[in-house]
Amino acid sequence: MATQLSTEVDMTIGNAFVPRGVYSLFTLPTRTGWKLVLSREVLQWGTDYDPSKDFVRIDLRQRTLPEPAESLTFWLVPAIEPQTSKTFPHGVLRFAWGNTELSTDWKVGGTRP
Repeated sequence: MATQLSTEVDMTIGNAFVPRGVYSLFTLPTRTGWKLVLSREVLQWGTDYDPSKDFVRIDLRQRTLPEPAESLTFWLVPAIEPQTSKTFPHGVLRFAWGNTELSTDWKVGGTRP
């Protein structure tokens, strides 16, 4: 099955507003770098990617790992600084496989376009 993101709150991932819901996740290598694709189509096989179902494509940062990750691993890493009444939970979404780690920022909330 394709990896899914399920969120009960509106979020901002990278620079994209993502309303609460369930999305399938795909990565897309391009000439200019990697993209994270959030698809509206869920409960599908990871090899059944349909670009017409894309909700959003998000630019990713890339780094080479010193030791390879033997299996695809995801982390939703919260920021370390303490929360205040004016800040929302935020951090970094990281995932790795082989010698590549990809990441983007996330935060709870955001502005609906």
